[in-house]
Amino acid sequence: MGGTVKWLLVIFVVAATSCAGPSERIAANTTAVRQLAHSSGRRFERIATETTQPEPSIPVIRTEAEAGQGEQARILDAVDVIYLALTGVEDQIPWWVAPLVWICIALAVLGIGFILWHTGIGRLIKGWLGIVTPTERRAAELTANLIDLTPEQAVAAVAELRRADPTFDAAFRRAAPIRTPSRTRKRRP
Repeated sequence: MGGTVKWLLVIFVVAATSCAGPSERIAANTTAVRQLAHSSGRRFERIATETTQPEPSIPVIRTEAEAGQGEQARILDAVDVIYLALTGVEDQIPWWVAPLVWICIALAVLGIGFILWHTGIGRLIKGWLGIVTPTERRAAELTANLIDLTPEQAVAAVAELRRADPTFDAAFRRAAPIRTPSRTRKRRP
């Protein structure tokens, strides 16, 4: 008879809490376990107090022990429901984690690209792949045309190179001597 009542109680608890979500069932059964544990603790205190009396009351001890056994059975049933409810609980990842991962990946790729370029490996890879930028193509065309130019056309071509590429302009200013129109070049005999 006790086993049948136990299973009916378990079926009742599962049916009563099945409308709630897993976390609600866990919370409700955890609260029930806490209440039953406190009640059992008080019963054990009464039993301990009664056994220290000069003439302990056996009916009180028996009543408290039987009621304590029932509470322990309900605690175990509630724990079983909690275990069943735990299977329905899923870990939730915050919404901001996925974009943060993509941002970190993008920053890592940019960082690797930056390191490769500034260590010279990027230029090596660029040359190996044969990548030519439009600025480099224009500079190559102008340089190729310098072969057949007159001095005035060469000066115009260099001015165009300097205008098109600020890096080339800075390098040219460092490499070329200062020339002013008032100074004439001396020819060597």
